[in-house]
Amino acid sequence: MRSRLPGFSRCPTCFSDAVIYSGSAGDEIRKWLRAQICEGLDGKMVTEQRCEISRKANHRATIFVAESLGSKMLSDALLSIWKFADDPGKARIEEQLGNVQMVFIAKDSSALPS
Repeated sequence: MRSRLPGFSRCPTCFSDAVIYSGSAGDEIRKWLRAQICEGLDGKMVTEQRCEISRKANHRATIFVAESLGSKMLSDALLSIWKFADDPGKARIEEQLGNVQMVFIAKDSSALPS
């Protein structure tokens, strides 16, 4: 993912990734991730911030996997999708999130001293 996103370094354990993601340079990353999560919930982005999930959305089992900074990115994307949804949209988001079977949050141990 990092190589396709502007502003992200290619160093797997760089603290700079968190700084970039947290700042204004991370706007494009957050926008891209919202769209990916929205699509994963069988929705589509109707504005830059609003994900719309159809009443006829597929109900398929879903698993989220995130590592290190990715867990914050996943949480931020889900919270952002929720924040900009209207009440019927929130009901459909809840329904789709009900299909999430597992969430794996891994820790990047390569940055720890041995």
